[in-house]
Amino acid sequence: MVLDVKKYPFIKSVEAELQKYGGGVTLMDILMTNNNILDLAKNRIQKVLNDEELPNYLTYTEPVLVFYTVLLLLSIINNQEFSKKYSFFELRQFKKILETENEENLLDLAKFLNININKCNKIEIRLEKIKISKDYCINFIGYLKLTRNMGDEWNLSKQILHKGNVYLDKNQLIQLVAEGIRLRILDMIRPINIKEIPEKLRDLIVKKGNIPPCIQSILNKDKLNEEEIRTLITFYIDIGKSLSSISVIMKKWNISNLEDLYKQYRGNKDTRYIVYSCKKMKELNLCVSNCNVKNPLQLYFANTV
Repeated sequence: MVLDVKKYPFIKSVEAELQKYGGGVTLMDILMTNNNILDLAKNRIQKVLNDEELPNYLTYTEPVLVFYTVLLLLSIINNQEFSKKYSFFELRQFKKILETENEENLLDLAKFLNININKCNKIEIRLEKIKISKDYCINFIGYLKLTRNMGDEWNLSKQILHKGNVYLDKNQLIQLVAEGIRLRILDMIRPINIKEIPEKLRDLIVKKGNIPPCIQSILNKDKLNEEEIRTLITFYIDIGKSLSSISVIMKKWNISNLEDLYKQYRGNKDTRYIVYSCKKMKELNLCVSNCNVKNPLQLYFANTV
């Protein structure tokens, strides 16, 4: 397979890319010394937030690292709806490149993505005065799995089905490969707890001051009840704050058992506490704004760019 990694950075693992920096170097190590890669990744996410088209990866000197840094940020944000939106923007930019590829490269990409599309004996049909040729085919079961999130025009009933195979033209081949790339990107986004990120890198990723309205409202109060104390401590633990940092934030309320509460809500390898959902916050009368998210953390980490 001779594919350009600058066009399709996902074909190379981040581990393989990092080998050029020597053994033991991680992506997080690189990001702490090269802010440019982090800024480029943030810019891609910001473009999607602004509904702007994404540039292709050929515009970057380190396309593989930018690609995996975007995945890292999306994993931290951990918002399935936004990840899905982002994947469609990537689909569009990859599709433009796929339209310039030859047949061999398209089939090689399909194979890399575990999409079993083959060159088949040509089938030709006529619809009124239009002759349609189909040169490629895919087993109908694989076709159904791949197209389950695509439009009505991809319904099996609207395709040419012969001996268990769905026949495709080159344009359909391109669209299925693009969809395969989109699904691969989504599969590569795995939730990451911000506490797993080194503090120095965490400070580079997360902007300051992006506190959800509900948390800010609690911070503005002179007295806190038990639920409000629990909410604040859990929120700040979830965004990676240390005990000393939380102590400074909570100082004005003179909470005597703060260290015990911190240890309790920090959890352990088997138990993880997370700040209340927006639904629960409303039930507790702690919600003060309609932010269109399911959890305050989503709002906070949506502002990482």
